[in-house]
Amino acid sequence: METNQTVADGVAAPAPWRRTRPIWLVVLLSIATFGLYPYWWFYATWRELKLEVDDPRMRPVWHALAIALVPIYNYFRFDALMYLIRERALLASVPNSLHPGWCVVVWIITSAYSTASFRLFLRGAQTPIWVDIAVSAVEGALIAWGQSALNSTWRASTPGSARERVHPVEWAVIGVGAILVGLALLSDLI
Repeated sequence: METNQTVADGVAAPAPWRRTRPIWLVVLLSIATFGLYPYWWFYATWRELKLEVDDPRMRPVWHALAIALVPIYNYFRFDALMYLIRERALLASVPNSLHPGWCVVVWIITSAYSTASFRLFLRGAQTPIWVDIAVSAVEGALIAWGQSALNSTWRASTPGSARERVHPVEWAVIGVGAILVGLALLSDLI
């Protein structure tokens, strides 16, 4: 499938589904949402890749929900996403360090911590908020690794056309999240 549209002057235009995201944005949104943003990222990235490879069998919503909700199988879906990102980068001759196996190992560790933290919360005990925020930051860094490879792939596919942009809603989430993270840290100190 030809993924670029040709414009009148003969220059290739970027495919509309390709979205480069600043790496810092991915990490900050992960922290600002206390680890919920990665699940949105899974959906958005699966959607972009579905359009890129033109595979009607891909189901971005179901893939993201599987990563969020289905024990054990979620690791296979997560691995499949990172593997597909790496595969697309290699097909575009983009050097990258993305390693799906290491991504899964880190994801297993962070998701195990998150599950344990949530179960403790349900029983009336709490983990230190700074540890929860640090885990969200690690998850953000993990998906930033995948986003970095994806950004390079999109840029290589249509040189000079894919610029990173931040949506106003993302700025709002970061602002509200900064306030909430600050309040959570402050309440943990008091």
